[in-house]
Amino acid sequence: DLMGKVDVERELREIDAEEVIREKLEEYSEGQTIWFQYGDFDEDGTSEAFAFSGKAGAEYLEGVLWYVNENYAAELGESGKWQNPEMVTVEGTTFLFAENYGDGLTYVFGIENSKVYETAVSGMFSNLEHLGGKDFTAEFTSYDYFEDEEKAKAEEPTTKKYWFYLENGEFYEYGAD
Repeated sequence: DLMGKVDVERELREIDAEEVIREKLEEYSEGQTIWFQYGDFDEDGTSEAFAFSGKAGAEYLEGVLWYVNENYAAELGESGKWQNPEMVTVEGTTFLFAENYGDGLTYVFGIENSKVYETAVSGMFSNLEHLGGKDFTAEFTSYDYFEDEEKAKAEEPTTKKYWFYLENGEFYEYGAD
């Protein structure tokens, strides 16, 4: 009966690969690893990780977001305060969503062929949310009074909702209200 058996060699290879990636992060990072998500996020047969190094606050993480594979680790932006990152999987690709406390914007990273990329919507909107399927919504805050910059800054900003769909690993806009 093969249903109950575990491929021990495969399990050990996965444990070893995760350990190699954790060690690579420690080699590049100065802070303590406080969040770590490991997997084959683009389903290409190669495992990688998104991680966060720094310190955990009561409501946020303070430090640096990372992409790590067995060959290198790359910082995904400058050090800052972030909400707990969220992993969102659509069309076989897993994305990292991270809301920055400093600017209030959502940063979105994907992986293709074991290389990380920042999506077109990354850092442009706040509260980017997966609605299900290929659909997403986000908010954009702006000052609508442009004739006089000083008057514009004195006015309350407006928030507009945008809708996006995901296709081939990138976000495209349906429209705004």
